[in-house]
Amino acid sequence: MGPSPSANSSKLSPDFAGRLFKSEHCTVEIVDGIPTITKIVMKNVQSGGSSEIDVTKVIHNKQMPADLFDPKHLPEIADHPFWKTVTQSAMRIEGGARDMAAGEN
Repeated sequence: MGPSPSANSSKLSPDFAGRLFKSEHCTVEIVDGIPTITKIVMKNVQSGGSSEIDVTKVIHNKQMPADLFDPKHLPEIADHPFWKTVTQSAMRIEGGARDMAAGEN
C-alpha cells in the first residue's frame, strides 16, 4: 500500500534575541497505515540558507540494535551491519515493485 494524502506541519524558532531564526516545514503522509514524515524543509531566515530531506524509502517495524545509539560507537556507525540489512530490504522491495510493474510477478 502506498502513501495517502499528506498533512503539513510547521515550526518557527527564534534566536536568543527573540528574532525569527529558522523555520521547519514537514510533510506527513500515511504510509502503510502509519503517519510518516516524508519531507522536511528547514530554512535559516536570517542567512537565507536552507536544507531539504526527502524520504524515498520507508521500512516500518524494523528493529534497530541498541548499540546504534551508543555515543562511543558514533565514529563508525555508518559502517554498522544494520544499514546493510535496511539497504537490502529496500532493494528487495524496489526490485519486487519493478517486477510487478513489468508483469513478472
